[in-house]
Amino acid sequence: CYKDLDKQKIIKNILDLSAEFQIATIVESVENEQDWQQVRLLGAFLAQGFYFFKPMETEELTDVLNHQGIPVITMDYLP
Repeated sequence: CYKDLDKQKIIKNILDLSAEFQIATIVESVENEQDWQQVRLLGAFLAQGFYFFKPMETEELTDVLNHQGIPVITMDYLP
């Protein structure tokens, strides 16, 4: 997915522009270790995709994050 040179240029430019304006950017569709290494070389430090976790329901995600010590606020807790 991230082997195409034109796609790499686009991703790199988006990441550079985001960094310039201090905007957190999440790279999507990271499917394997090779994808993750490639986008990291392009400057990404946030990503999502099957490489990290399969799609899951909110409750399951909350359990996973809580297990890792990451606090979670869902819409259920907002006024």
